Amino acid sequence: MANQKESKLLCIDTSSGVDSLALTKGLEVIATNQAQHTREQRPFLLSNLQTLCSDAGWQWRDLEGVAVGLGPGGFTRLRSGLSVAKSLAFALDIPIFGGSSLVLLAQQQEHAKAFAITDAGRSEVYFIDSNGQLHCDRVQELAHILDQNEEYFFCGSGARANRNYLLERFPRAVVNEDADQDLPNAAYLPKVIDLESPAPIGSLEPQYVRPSDAELTYPDGFPDAATQFNF
Repeated sequence: MANQKESKLLCIDTSSGVDSLALTKGLEVIATNQAQHTREQRPFLLSNLQTLCSDAGWQWRDLEGVAVGLGPGGFTRLRSGLSVAKSLAFALDIPIFGGSSLVLLAQQQEHAKAFAITDAGRSEVYFIDSNGQLHCDRVQELAHILDQNEEYFFCGSGARANRNYLLERFPRAVVNEDADQDLPNAAYLPKVIDLESPAPIGSLEPQYVRPSDAELTYPDGFPDAATQFNF
């Protein structure tokens, strides 16, 4: 594989309500596409990637790797992006790299103290602590693990939703106001991944943090039609 300054990567992040796609050569951004989609429109992800490559004058065989954001985020959103990334990596016989979408979101900010917080639903947020541990918890937990006198730059959907609380608890902090920089941008994935450590396709999984609603409802697995009858 080419070195990091030359590697041609297809980058995908579907952890948010936006499908973020990019073609990069090293750290140079060749082309990007940010498209908001409903669940019904997500089957067009692959065709959007094809259009992105075509517009940039790239063919599938030009790609030297696939980088994908692993979340955390919505179950269906993450699965759609990862399944496409895995399929392309397998079909093209190129390495695949996974990176945290929270790290990605913080990395794209031009601030040394950027701290990403995204909405997890159920009155909870996702964040990563100083030890690199991923959390899904109430935003109030941040007051126990972060220095309240630090000049943080909070970004992400969870920061916006809890803006007043964050500014009250962290009086020297700032909450991002730039909507264009408040969703993970796949173009920054090359800054997050390690090109020396590709992931095994079979074991690469999204960062879900907690079980899905289906897993909570059916802890023993989703029942098929036959199990609904007593014979």
